[in-house]
Amino acid sequence: MIPNIPLIYRLLLITITILCNAHFAEAQYSYQQLYEAAKAQAENLPVSTKSLKRPGADAPASLAALPLPLGFGTSQEGQWAQMPRGGRLWSLQLEISGSKATALLLSQARLPNGALLLLAGAESEAPIVLKPKDFNSEGQLFTPFIPGGQVLIMLFEPESAAAPAYLQLQRADIALQQLPMMDFGFGTSLGCHLNAACDTADAYRGLQRSVCRIVMVLEEGTAFCTGTLMNNTAQDRTPYVLSAYHCDEGFTPMYSLWRFEFNYESPGCENPLAEPSADVAFGAELKAARRESDFQLLEITGLVSNGLNLRYSGWDKSSAPPQRAVIFHHPSADIKKVAFSDEPATVHPTILNWAAGPTPPLHHLEVDYTTGTFEVGSSGAALFDENGRVRGQLHGGFNGCEGNTTGYFGRLHLSWDEGAAPAERLADWLDPLGTGADTLNGLEQMPGADTIFFGGRIATPDGQAVPGASVVVTTATFQDTVQTDTAGAYRFEQVPLDGVFQVTASRGGDIQNGLSALDLIEIGRHNLGLAPFDSPYKFLAADANASGSVSVLDQIAIRKAILGIDLVFANRPLWQFVPAAWEFDADAPLGTPLPNVFALGNITNNIGNFDFVAVKTGDVNHSSDP
Repeated sequence: MIPNIPLIYRLLLITITILCNAHFAEAQYSYQQLYEAAKAQAENLPVSTKSLKRPGADAPASLAALPLPLGFGTSQEGQWAQMPRGGRLWSLQLEISGSKATALLLSQARLPNGALLLLAGAESEAPIVLKPKDFNSEGQLFTPFIPGGQVLIMLFEPESAAAPAYLQLQRADIALQQLPMMDFGFGTSLGCHLNAACDTADAYRGLQRSVCRIVMVLEEGTAFCTGTLMNNTAQDRTPYVLSAYHCDEGFTPMYSLWRFEFNYESPGCENPLAEPSADVAFGAELKAARRESDFQLLEITGLVSNGLNLRYSGWDKSSAPPQRAVIFHHPSADIKKVAFSDEPATVHPTILNWAAGPTPPLHHLEVDYTTGTFEVGSSGAALFDENGRVRGQLHGGFNGCEGNTTGYFGRLHLSWDEGAAPAERLADWLDPLGTGADTLNGLEQMPGADTIFFGGRIATPDGQAVPGASVVVTTATFQDTVQTDTAGAYRFEQVPLDGVFQVTASRGGDIQNGLSALDLIEIGRHNLGLAPFDSPYKFLAADANASGSVSVLDQIAIRKAILGIDLVFANRPLWQFVPAAWEFDADAPLGTPLPNVFALGNITNNIGNFDFVAVKTGDVNHSSDP
């Protein structure tokens, strides 16, 4: 059975040497060698054939693909083979009937350093290569789409792997001819679009670097929209992305799997012969959304690397419509295109009727395009004014290549503070300092080493928040201390990715807090075999003298604390902190002493759930008030 432990904890290296073998596979085998070996291996394997039982032709027009449950892992299907120069290769040939393009939702990943996941279609000349860093903190990943219904899946496990590599194939998202959005992706948009790199966009050249294609993973399938990276008055480069409310309206978003694909564009004005690559950031949290002006603001939770040459867009929340406008977008989920309006925008005075229901008067800007148009996938694209600031985002309208495109954009002016709560307005997120500014200019991405946020929550074994605990994070060039808040949460910002993270937690307080004769009785009943402890945290609490066992000597130490004879425990801190994913030996919970410092290696992404369990020494029944 594969333990259900988040990936970041499986990569946790507790006071042991960090093995730097991340490039083992690259040095030992090229990607193409692994691909050729897998193809040869797959020729002797049965093809795993799947099909969608009810390919609904009545699916919503915005859905590009429908989900097909799979529910098997690398130990159930496919085959492992030993490689000639060390390591193992798992291969599976998956064939999905009727699929025009296929993506995979992978879960429960346990990938050691140096592991590689490779994907290829029937006509692929080279495989798509994915690495452990591409998976989120829960060991999940939504892959890029591969043309056709045949997918060769390859998983390389290096010889140095401390534990077997494992993947669960949770589902396949498949594009079918019956879906309203029959064609999407590279080369599928209308011919009247201009590529973002065309000379006509030179006056707005920097703006396109903030625009991304959003791959929205939903319980109901996959959809595409456009988003824009936004600046805020703190200018701290928090990766907020503005898009449209209707993009996932009526669906169940799986935000942790969303893909934000930046720089997915042609290098020149002409359409390229080969599909360009994209720079991808993974995962999101919804911060605010409101239907009336059709906006949603997301925060990317994965690492947004500093080497991507991105831009955080400025904004203007004033009520006056722009006189000219430019729109960078991903129509039909194609590479980035650009459209223009040389006419003054107007405030649409009446209700607008949409498929999901009407929106109120005065909440949209009406923009007549002079060049270009939009399609499904363009939704959420920012409306940049003549000063290069965002004024709204695309909801929809009347499109086509005949020169009569009209777009309706939710007004940033009303999205700003019309909502009753932070979850319904932009002001709290884009003006966190409360400056009241009407405008803010854009901001370039910070050069230099990548940084992440690092945080989590500290709670007692029964789930009570532990405020006021000190957490220290140390790297080669960074050290900082933060206190947990009233919810027990802590968070470090902009921690450089420069090697091993060392994490410690501590807390002071009253030694007598939570200690009573009831704890002594519970220890006695355990020692007599009348009521053995049912939790490793009780063992930790009971071992007050740090002897690695529970005995009458611990009862004496705790009794002296209760009576006020001792104000500290000789060999134990008042509080002990255990990573929530720490695996105790069920037969000997005290067999491995807890280290004072927890060392984390192979960190490549933001970590928001490095949680601790706080155990009050001597408080066996967990009655202390943290």
